[in-house]
Amino acid sequence: MASQAQLRLLELRKITAKIFKYPYPVTLTPSNRNGSRVLNKKPSGPKIANYYPSKEKFELTKFKNFRLLFKDSDFKPVDYIELERVARAENLRRRGKGAPPKSKEKKDKPNKK
Repeated sequence: MASQAQLRLLELRKITAKIFKYPYPVTLTPSNRNGSRVLNKKPSGPKIANYYPSKEKFELTKFKNFRLLFKDSDFKPVDYIELERVARAENLRRRGKGAPPKSKEKKDKPNKK
């Protein structure tokens, strides 16, 4: 017969499984299958695949495409993320830590044989 502590632990496991909505195994032996591996696996299928927008719709949300909507108007949207990136790159370049400048001329590479 199970001791009082074991019965309390069993009840605790049942309540925890009910609260966190995971299946409670009928038996506690690891050899029995209970389906928890399948239930805990990342869901896949057509509904999950259609959750995210298509690549074309995603491209429309980018700032450069948003700016094209206001091409003929007086309102000029400002891309603050791009301004911050340019300022950071300029600051690094001033301190000598940035990317080297691209060369204007095309260098002739010797053929390796």
